[in-house]
Amino acid sequence: MFIVIPKSSAEQVNRTGAFFRSSKATGAGALVLQASDEGPGFLASKLIADGSFSDYMGIYAGGTRMPITEEVLREGRWNKVRFAQKYPPEVNIEGWPRMIRDVLAKCKFKVDDIALFLFTQVNLSTIKEVMKILEAPMERTHTIMQKWGYTGSACIPMALDDAVREDRLKTGDNLIMCASGGGLNMACVAFRW
Repeated sequence: MFIVIPKSSAEQVNRTGAFFRSSKATGAGALVLQASDEGPGFLASKLIADGSFSDYMGIYAGGTRMPITEEVLREGRWNKVRFAQKYPPEVNIEGWPRMIRDVLAKCKFKVDDIALFLFTQVNLSTIKEVMKILEAPMERTHTIMQKWGYTGSACIPMALDDAVREDRLKTGDNLIMCASGGGLNMACVAFRW
């Protein structure tokens, strides 16, 4: 299986919103997964799709509620990413640890069984707080935002690649990847490297 995650929002962002702030938000990531006789790679996952934050951020034109029209395109407001409201910090601070614990339970693992945690690279203070809640040291996560800024949905494959290049994962290590995005959508997956 080949998974490609491009992200290039810089040109697609409505810069007039009250919560707009400049971000790099351009990157691309890819993972190649294959079956193996050497034991499990994929261990467990959890997905959440919760529309309760749909009015916080999104591209609102293009569906049945607001079809794309010449006027919508000319105005350029609803067919680009809009940051209408700021997400409450507890969305990730509470949501990520809860999802991780659910995935760990499916694997019959404890936090100490995980060699590396990777998160959406949107806010370093959130990652620090989540690691504190999990009672895991920051040395067991990896960040790339200090190198490339916020790269959107491409950040987790990019962080994984960077961690591998820095020799942060060994064969047999357990890895957790946890992400969140607009709407609200969240995903968490455990792999054995």
